Amino acid sequence: MNTYLKNKFVLDRLVKKTMEKVQTCPIKTEKSLAVLPKLKEWIQSQTFTFSNSKKTLLCEMVQQRSDFGKEKYGTRLQSFNGRDSELDVQQELADGLQYLFQMKMEGKSIGPETVALFEGMFALMESMLLHK
Repeated sequence: MNTYLKNKFVLDRLVKKTMEKVQTCPIKTEKSLAVLPKLKEWIQSQTFTFSNSKKTLLCEMVQQRSDFGKEKYGTRLQSFNGRDSELDVQQELADGLQYLFQMKMEGKSIGPETVALFEGMFALMESMLLHK
């Protein structure tokens, strides 16, 4: 199977999965742990070529989103919460792509803070994917 057909097959399965699966509300289990403190610790421990100020920016951003989640849902993100975390990532990334394209359609440029955030997030995600 050539690369195009293989990638198309994977994407077709992904789209079907994201369209069909209904996520449950998060639950707390005996294995649940708070994600935020461990994530912030991990971010600070990474040895990337970008500056400590970029690491601080990323930590502040995830802290703000965690605070928002606590306010909106009454709890912060926990591991082992009964949800399909891979599906959550896929859906959130697809949403982010739509927001970026909305900016393009509206003729807006991406500001330096957003560029810095993307650079840091992609470096961290790449590290997670390559160094499990």
